[in-house]
Amino acid sequence: MVNPELVVLAITRCRLCRERPRLVVVFSATVSNPLFEIADGQQGYFTARQATDAGCQPGGQAHHTKSGNWVRVGPGICRLARFHQSAKE
Repeated sequence: MVNPELVVLAITRCRLCRERPRLVVVFSATVSNPLFEIADGQQGYFTARQATDAGCQPGGQAHHTKSGNWVRVGPGICRLARFHQSAKE
């Protein structure tokens, strides 16, 4: 559960589609993010199932991939863009 005192909110547009401005949550390092915690223990990699279990909806998964937050590595496998790719990727 995210502590509302630690969440930073911002009004922004999607970088990819430039849709109308909306309020989005910008996480700081102090906010608990279940997907980051999973990926951090796996060198930045995670499965689509792990993303769903962490609360990401399928439409959100496509959005994160298209916007560059996630890198699709293979079928059902992604990497958070802030992590460097492994030598085997």
